[in-house]
Amino acid sequence: MRTIHVIISSLLFFSMVTGCGEDEPLTPPDDHVEPEGMALFTGGTRTASIFQGIPTDTLHAFVNVASDLYQVRFLDEDEELFELHDDGKTFGWEIADPSMVEVLQDAGREGTFEFRLRGLATGTTTVQFVILHAGHADYRSGAWPLRVH
Repeated sequence: MRTIHVIISSLLFFSMVTGCGEDEPLTPPDDHVEPEGMALFTGGTRTASIFQGIPTDTLHAFVNVASDLYQVRFLDEDEELFELHDDGKTFGWEIADPSMVEVLQDAGREGTFEFRLRGLATGTTTVQFVILHAGHADYRSGAWPLRVH
Protein backbone atom coordinates (compact mmCIF):
# COMPACT_ATOMS: atom_id res chain seq x y z
CA MET A 1 0.00 0.00 0.00
CA ARG A 2 2.85 2.36 0.79
CA THR A 3 4.24 1.80 -2.73
CA ILE A 4 0.99 3.00 -4.26
CA HIS A 5 1.10 6.22 -2.16
CA VAL A 6 4.69 6.85 -3.26
CA ILE A 7 3.79 6.34 -6.93
CA ILE A 8 0.71 8.61 -6.72
CA SER A 9 2.64 11.30 -4.83
CA SER A 10 5.46 11.14 -7.37
CA LEU A 11 3.03 11.44 -10.30
CA LEU A 12 1.26 14.43 -8.71
CA PHE A 13 4.58 16.15 -7.98
CA PHE A 14 5.83 15.48 -11.52
CA SER A 15 2.64 16.81 -13.12
CA MET A 16 2.78 19.99 -11.00
CA VAL A 17 6.42 20.64 -11.82
CA THR A 18 6.08 20.07 -15.57
CA GLY A 19 2.63 21.61 -16.04
CA CYS A 20 2.93 24.91 -14.18
CA GLY A 21 6.11 26.42 -15.49
CA GLU A 22 6.64 29.28 -17.91
CA ASP A 23 8.71 27.11 -20.22
CA GLU A 24 9.10 27.88 -23.90
CA PRO A 25 6.49 26.14 -26.07
CA LEU A 26 7.64 23.39 -28.41
CA THR A 27 6.84 25.54 -31.42
CA PRO A 28 7.20 29.29 -31.14
CA PRO A 29 4.07 31.34 -31.75
CA ASP A 30 3.84 33.15 -35.05
CA ASP A 31 1.63 35.83 -36.52
CA HIS A 32 0.01 33.44 -39.00
CA VAL A 33 -3.52 34.62 -39.82
CA GLU A 34 -6.15 32.26 -41.19
CA PRO A 35 -8.62 33.76 -43.68
CA GLU A 36 -12.26 33.83 -42.63
CA GLY A 37 -13.33 35.53 -45.83
CA MET A 38 -12.18 37.49 -48.83
CA ALA A 39 -12.85 40.81 -50.52
CA LEU A 40 -12.52 41.71 -54.19
CA PHE A 41 -11.20 45.07 -55.33
CA THR A 42 -11.21 46.67 -58.77
CA GLY A 43 -9.24 49.85 -59.30
CA GLY A 44 -8.73 50.19 -55.54
CA THR A 45 -12.47 50.02 -54.76
CA ARG A 46 -13.98 47.15 -52.78
CA THR A 47 -16.62 45.62 -55.04
CA ALA A 48 -17.66 42.36 -53.34
CA SER A 49 -16.93 40.21 -50.31
CA ILE A 50 -17.69 36.89 -48.67
CA PHE A 51 -17.23 36.17 -44.95
CA GLN A 52 -17.43 32.73 -43.34
CA GLY A 53 -19.03 31.39 -46.51
CA ILE A 54 -21.75 34.04 -46.70
CA PRO A 55 -21.46 36.38 -49.70
CA THR A 56 -22.60 39.99 -49.49
CA ASP A 57 -22.86 40.35 -53.26
CA THR A 58 -23.48 38.46 -56.47
CA LEU A 59 -20.58 38.46 -58.92
CA HIS A 60 -21.36 39.44 -62.52
CA ALA A 61 -19.77 38.51 -65.84
CA PHE A 62 -20.68 39.31 -69.42
CA VAL A 63 -20.61 36.91 -72.36
CA ASN A 64 -17.41 37.27 -74.41
CA VAL A 65 -16.16 40.20 -72.31
CA ALA A 66 -13.29 39.98 -69.83
CA SER A 67 -14.03 41.88 -66.64
CA ASP A 68 -11.80 44.45 -65.03
CA LEU A 69 -9.00 42.95 -62.96
CA TYR A 70 -10.09 41.81 -59.49
CA GLN A 71 -7.46 41.95 -56.75
CA VAL A 72 -8.06 39.59 -53.83
CA ARG A 73 -7.51 40.49 -50.20
CA PHE A 74 -8.51 38.38 -47.25
CA LEU A 75 -10.56 38.98 -44.11
CA ASP A 76 -9.51 37.80 -40.66
CA GLU A 77 -11.89 36.73 -37.88
CA ASP A 78 -12.62 40.41 -37.10
CA GLU A 79 -13.33 41.12 -40.80
CA GLU A 80 -10.12 43.16 -41.03
CA LEU A 81 -8.38 43.10 -44.42
CA PHE A 82 -4.98 41.53 -44.91
CA GLU A 83 -2.87 40.31 -47.81
CA LEU A 84 -1.54 36.79 -47.95
CA HIS A 85 2.27 36.71 -47.96
CA ASP A 86 3.32 33.13 -48.54
CA ASP A 87 5.18 32.18 -51.70
CA GLY A 88 4.09 28.56 -51.33
CA LYS A 89 0.40 29.39 -51.76
CA THR A 90 -1.50 30.00 -54.98
CA PHE A 91 -4.98 31.10 -55.95
CA GLY A 92 -7.50 28.75 -57.48
CA TRP A 93 -11.24 28.34 -58.09
CA GLU A 94 -13.98 25.83 -58.67
CA ILE A 95 -16.93 26.78 -60.88
CA ALA A 96 -20.18 24.83 -60.44
CA ASP A 97 -20.97 25.10 -64.17
CA PRO A 98 -17.75 25.82 -66.10
CA SER A 99 -19.68 26.03 -69.37
CA MET A 100 -21.11 29.39 -68.21
CA VAL A 101 -18.04 31.37 -67.10
CA GLU A 102 -14.28 31.18 -66.96
CA VAL A 103 -11.72 32.71 -64.65
CA LEU A 104 -8.75 34.27 -66.41
CA GLN A 105 -5.35 35.30 -65.15
CA ASP A 106 -3.00 37.56 -67.05
CA ALA A 107 0.01 35.89 -68.68
CA GLY A 108 2.84 35.53 -66.21
CA ARG A 109 0.47 36.13 -63.25
CA GLU A 110 -0.97 32.62 -63.01
CA GLY A 111 -1.62 31.54 -59.42
CA THR A 112 -1.51 35.08 -58.04
CA PHE A 113 -4.36 36.62 -56.10
CA GLU A 114 -5.91 38.48 -59.02
CA PHE A 115 -8.21 37.43 -61.85
CA ARG A 116 -10.79 38.41 -64.47
CA LEU A 117 -14.16 36.83 -65.25
CA ARG A 118 -15.43 36.14 -68.78
CA GLY A 119 -18.92 34.88 -69.45
CA LEU A 120 -19.45 31.99 -71.84
CA ALA A 121 -23.26 31.59 -71.66
CA THR A 122 -26.01 33.53 -69.91
CA GLY A 123 -27.40 32.21 -66.65
CA THR A 124 -26.48 31.74 -63.01
CA THR A 125 -23.86 29.52 -61.40
CA THR A 126 -21.53 29.67 -58.40
CA VAL A 127 -17.78 29.97 -57.97
CA GLN A 128 -15.70 29.01 -54.98
CA PHE A 129 -12.23 30.51 -54.59
CA VAL A 130 -9.46 28.57 -52.87
CA ILE A 131 -5.97 29.06 -51.53
CA LEU A 132 -3.90 26.12 -52.70
CA HIS A 133 -0.85 24.87 -50.82
CA ALA A 134 1.12 21.66 -51.36
CA GLY A 135 -1.58 20.15 -53.57
CA HIS A 136 -4.59 20.82 -51.34
CA ALA A 137 -6.92 23.69 -50.45
CA ASP A 138 -5.97 25.58 -47.28
CA TYR A 139 -8.98 27.88 -47.60
CA ARG A 140 -12.32 27.77 -49.43
CA SER A 141 -14.42 30.91 -49.78
CA GLY A 142 -17.77 29.15 -49.96
CA ALA A 143 -20.11 29.21 -52.95
CA TRP A 144 -20.36 32.71 -54.41
CA PRO A 145 -23.33 33.35 -56.73
CA LEU A 146 -22.28 34.43 -60.20
CA ARG A 147 -24.64 35.79 -62.84
CA VAL A 148 -23.64 35.84 -66.49
CA HIS A 149 -25.39 38.44 -68.69
